[in-house]
Amino acid sequence: METNIYRDVENLPSYAPNLTYIQAYIELDYHRAEQFVLGLPCLKALCFLQVLEIQARAEVTTPHLDSPVSSGHSSSSWDLIKTRLVSLDESLDDLAQCTMSNTLGKIKVAVKVKGASFWEAKSFVDSCFTRMKSKSSPTFILNMI
Repeated sequence: METNIYRDVENLPSYAPNLTYIQAYIELDYHRAEQFVLGLPCLKALCFLQVLEIQARAEVTTPHLDSPVSSGHSSSSWDLIKTRLVSLDESLDDLAQCTMSNTLGKIKVAVKVKGASFWEAKSFVDSCFTRMKSKSSPTFILNMI
């Protein structure tokens, strides 16, 4: 039976005042990650949420790693990662704007891109997060792991 992120989020005990921290691990090349990203705005029901931490992993399978970032050429794996990171950025922005999430003070996102150099991946990932970087509240922390 296929799981559904919307049901998973709805089943979280949002009434519990001690549910203040959610940590999620997602693979950006897996459909479940897409469901998680799309379901993030549903977290507005978690009225006590203070910290949301996401660790996202992806793998680049291009033979020439510098081509997608340095020369502007794209590949399917880079495109997929970019699409999902931009979608994550949009969903986090939606979440930050939800009035019922006014306790949310910190969003941490750590991204690991396997198969690419740290600096190559860092500039690429930085370019995917434009909305959350411009926000003053909640605090947004983007790291590479």
